[in-house]
Amino acid sequence: MKIIAEGANGPTTPEADQVIAQRKIFNIPDFLANAGGVTCSYFEQVQSNMNYFWEKEDVLQRLDTKMTSAFRAVRELAERRKLYMRDAAYVIAVGRVAQACATGAGYKHRLTTSDADDKLSETAVGPVPAAVSCLIFRPKASIMSV
Repeated sequence: MKIIAEGANGPTTPEADQVIAQRKIFNIPDFLANAGGVTCSYFEQVQSNMNYFWEKEDVLQRLDTKMTSAFRAVRELAERRKLYMRDAAYVIAVGRVAQACATGAGYKHRLTTSDADDKLSETAVGPVPAAVSCLIFRPKASIMSV
């Protein structure tokens, strides 16, 4: 089995994605493969807010747990819905943004894998949900006024 783990941001074109998919090369998309740095930055913020600092082993264990969970959620959705890994990752990511829009500014509820399967799979093949369109299609003037 051939595997590509994208180390750069946006390393492949849509045409390259088609070739990778046609050749059945397993691809870990950039924003999943690179999420460890952002996750550790979040951990730093949490520690700073709590004024309590974790040992290196704690950080690595928490990072491993988060990254493994994210990878499994994407892989399971990709397998269940026969999606390319990048598309499955986008379905989950866009769904989380939509959920955050729908529930307000705070990210109060986390999606489970079954939520992603039931509620988000149509995002990849159907119309953009209204909650997402509020972020994507809102005129510039409205964004400035918020």
